[in-house]
Amino acid sequence: MRKHDEIPDRLVEGNPDVGSFSNCNVCHEGAAKGDFDEDRAIIPGFGRWDD
Repeated sequence: MRKHDEIPDRLVEGNPDVGSFSNCNVCHEGAAKGDFDEDRAIIPGFGRWDD
């Protein structure tokens, strides 16, 4: 199971503020510190993702 399989591609790859699922630090502000908690992830232009 892919980590981001529930997030529509249009919110990431189709989003010019994100561009790719490998741009972790764009949505996960704590990525540099190893914090990938989905409750703190914010998708630019969309907001928090609630699956």
